[in-house]
Amino acid sequence: MNLNIITNEKAGCFWALPNVLSISRIIVVPFIYWGFARDSYVGVSILIGWAFLTDAADGYLARRFNWKSNWGLILDPLADKILIGSVTIFLVLFREFPLWAAVLIIVRDVSILGAGVYLYINPGATIIPADRIGKVTTLLMGGAIFLYAVDYKPYAEWLLWLALCCVIVSGISYTVRFGQSTRSTVNEKISDGPEVIHESSRGSKTS
Repeated sequence: MNLNIITNEKAGCFWALPNVLSISRIIVVPFIYWGFARDSYVGVSILIGWAFLTDAADGYLARRFNWKSNWGLILDPLADKILIGSVTIFLVLFREFPLWAAVLIIVRDVSILGAGVYLYINPGATIIPADRIGKVTTLLMGGAIFLYAVDYKPYAEWLLWLALCCVIVSGISYTVRFGQSTRSTVNEKISDGPEVIHESSRGSKTS
């Protein structure tokens, strides 16, 4: 069986494997809460570890087998934000995670998600991919969250401070790139405007 045929068929499918993995990160959130409520360190570590593993796996599978789709562009970042936001709240409730840090993380993620939705639904806009700073931020934040979840605070606090520094830098970087993308889209529409008017006026004269 031709693998290219399979990948092309699944590329636009909602139930493609990368999308299923993204959905699993949302489904696992209530079970993570249950683990925190039961004070099950093993359960929490396994569930959060699984969620982070699927985050790496869905992107790899989408690139490796060309299982990319419009659904994936929505589900992957949405699942990430729901997972990180929910676990951050759980850490505040059960692991003495700093409230101000949780607010900063959630506000950043909601802002990035909102900007991504705007660019996705705006015709002609370019979706902004994650840059190197954003990927490092995600890695550090994931490590800090995991260490807080298993109550390994000495190293978790240091990793959290590094992650928050990266959050600020990556937030500034994303804001700059978002502004550049928005301005370029507006400039393209403005430059295309006179062309359309000129063509329509020329057509009316010839008729």
